Amino acid sequence: MGDIIKKTRIEELDIIKCIAILMVVFGHTLCPVHLKVLFYWVHMPLFFLLSGITAPDINKYSTRGGYFGFIKKRIKTLYVPFIEYALPFVLFHNALFALGIDPNHFSSKEYVFQIIHTLLMTNGPSEVHLGAFWFLKVLFLAEIIYATIAYISHNQKVTNGICIIFGLIALIANKGIFPHVLQGNVIMPLRGLFYYTIAQVIFKDIRWKKIWYISIPIVLWWIVESFTAPYTEGNIQILSICSLNSIYQIVFTCGLFMILFLVSGYLKVFKTSSWMKWMGRNTIPLYLLHQIMFTFISFIIMKLGYDMDGATIVKNRFITCIPWWAYGILVIPCCYLVQAIISRGFNTIKMITKL
Repeated sequence: MGDIIKKTRIEELDIIKCIAILMVVFGHTLCPVHLKVLFYWVHMPLFFLLSGITAPDINKYSTRGGYFGFIKKRIKTLYVPFIEYALPFVLFHNALFALGIDPNHFSSKEYVFQIIHTLLMTNGPSEVHLGAFWFLKVLFLAEIIYATIAYISHNQKVTNGICIIFGLIALIANKGIFPHVLQGNVIMPLRGLFYYTIAQVIFKDIRWKKIWYISIPIVLWWIVESFTAPYTEGNIQILSICSLNSIYQIVFTCGLFMILFLVSGYLKVFKTSSWMKWMGRNTIPLYLLHQIMFTFISFIIMKLGYDMDGATIVKNRFITCIPWWAYGILVIPCCYLVQAIISRGFNTIKMITKL
């Protein structure tokens, strides 16, 4: 992994992205609580780590053109997908309500406010199906913060030091004491910024990487211990409450990354790894659409006459008539199908506007 940044495409990272996105999908099913705790602890930090590893060198931000070029690129790769995926669900909200999928009806005023919220990359108070979209906004803000500090300081060590200090403070602080607007626009981006930066310090510098091999036994111990501990659904909420658990989470996430990187090096030689690499290069549809697809599938199965509590559909508590793992597998092709429909629709709109 010493030349990790010199390669143009790192297949191991694509495989890790695939594993991380599967953790996200299966973590939102009724999987065993031990797996849910594991998935929730590492899946989002892993994505920030992966983004930091593949981030541009600090010299890219040193000039005015490079800095604004980076922002323009991130608008294209993060903001535009957010709008393309979120806006259709907002615009068709009342149609989903008529089908019985959405719990409330939008007035004209609520439509306007929700569209404004969407354009500002916020979920808004009424759109229940866009919960997963927070990650794109947080990653967008985290990368802009890092690029801005780098552009001002022109110094890699200073930039990393500032980002790590403020990110660590945000991790240790209990985000529940902050207003919601600060949680989503300051605390969460700073937490993501920590992992984004620590990846550049640890995994881009060979001297630090050896230290993190020490964390591998900690990861293995935690996995074994977690299956014997009396975890309950309530324990999952501990992960979002900051304390020294955050320090342990950092060590655990970095150690797990090392394990996954080593394992993916062996997996990539098998033919079956081709679909994992493809999914790793196409994580956005799965990430943004899996929750709404769970809702649609739950709705359809309920309409087919299976017993389930319809009131809990939009709360991510799903049916039990099929296994949780089968439910997760079922939703994957649905996400890519909807992604193809959305892409075709926006391409058609672009063609029409050019006429």
